[in-house]
Amino acid sequence: MEEQTQVNTENIEMNINADADIPGNTHLSNPMEESDPTLEKLEIDLQEQKDKYLRLFAEFDNYKRRTAKERMELIQTAGKDIIVSMLDVIDDCERAEKQMQASEDLAQIKEGNQLVFNKLK
Repeated sequence: MEEQTQVNTENIEMNINADADIPGNTHLSNPMEESDPTLEKLEIDLQEQKDKYLRLFAEFDNYKRRTAKERMELIQTAGKDIIVSMLDVIDDCERAEKQMQASEDLAQIKEGNQLVFNKLK
């Protein structure tokens, strides 16, 4: 029985080695002797696509950061312009209040209030 198993093992080894010698067959244990030009081209294309993807991703990330920063600046400075324009009107209202207490002439008070109201428009 052992002899028959040994003979079968030798036959299998011969068959495996015989298949490796047939032209057109590639054996898994043998590295490729000649590189396939289409494979190289595909690898180069893959690297180019990966590079393009990474650059596009980085560009989009920078775009998101930039727009978020611009939005925050806009929010912070949007109220500033309104407040600055309102300072003159507030000053005029304070002057009109003082004038109402000091003056008894109703026509001047009406005129002053009308000027302040026009500034608000």
